[in-house]
Amino acid sequence: MWFNVCSEGVKTLRSRIANGSASPPAPMQSPRRRGRTKADDTDHFTAFQNKAQENNYNIAVQIFQYLGMRDLSRSARVCKLWQQLAATPALWRHVRMKNSHVSDWAGLCSALKRHGTRWLDLRKMLLPPNDALFWDHFAQHIGSVDTLERLELCRCPARAVQAACERLPGLRALAAPAIRDARLDPSPLAGLPRLELLRLKSLAGLSLTRDLRPLAALTRLQHLSLTSIKELGWCACEVVGQLEQLESLELGECSFGGSFAAALGKLVKLRRLRLERGVAHCAAPALLRALSVLPKLTRLELVNFDVKVGFDDALAECKNIQRLLIIPTYVSQSATTNKQVCFLYIYLQR
Repeated sequence: MWFNVCSEGVKTLRSRIANGSASPPAPMQSPRRRGRTKADDTDHFTAFQNKAQENNYNIAVQIFQYLGMRDLSRSARVCKLWQQLAATPALWRHVRMKNSHVSDWAGLCSALKRHGTRWLDLRKMLLPPNDALFWDHFAQHIGSVDTLERLELCRCPARAVQAACERLPGLRALAAPAIRDARLDPSPLAGLPRLELLRLKSLAGLSLTRDLRPLAALTRLQHLSLTSIKELGWCACEVVGQLEQLESLELGECSFGGSFAAALGKLVKLRRLRLERGVAHCAAPALLRALSVLPKLTRLELVNFDVKVGFDDALAECKNIQRLLIIPTYVSQSATTNKQVCFLYIYLQR
């Protein structure tokens, strides 16, 4: 009975609306929408797009810059427009090969040269199980990319570093943080006169086939890191004193004598120094007194250093130090070591 009455009421209302004698009811508002302001339907994107075109700002290119090399190459095969976008020079200035693999070094190097790549980052790239032929092809073709200014290698043999030095004389930065061989010839480094940054590190210690005298040719070098070379103190490290542009220096296996202290005192532009694994016979007091005359040295890191009596007095003379890190070895006389470090901290606080 109730259903029939409702049905008749609805029919009557519909007929009145159809005849024009009644207006349609207002739509019911959702409880969640009650109290909210109506969304603005103004088109903001068109104005942004027009302004972007006036300033030569390509939105698609800005999105493409977040793609890795593998995804970028796949995007170039979608259509002609995306192929043109993927070839934008700005996307090729810094090429990162993370999670990507190279099956054709000749083709990749040709593309890098064609697009004017300046920075090639091979860190965390995918390597084949047997990569001997892989690095042979790298050494054979990398020299064709004469636009490269910065090269960062992944886990590689020493011959890959030597090939980069011999075939890319225009490099300004070379980093090889995971050399897996035990021996390295530093003589090819002399062929990089424009080099400003050099970072060499081995996975299990690196021995040099000759001393470091070839570094004297790197007159523009500003950042040098050699933290895993065995017996570095016997490799003519005094050549570091000839690198007058050095601002950052990291050295390991510090078995240096007093002659190295004199060379260190010549680095008047040095701002940061990190010395690792200072052995007992290392001339630590002489080194620290040489550092006290460096006017711009504000950051000093001494890692795994053997702290002896007189260490605090020598380091206290370095009054320009603002950031100091000391990790003692605690080989013997732990109480004496702690006392030296604590007294040094109190003195520097004053």
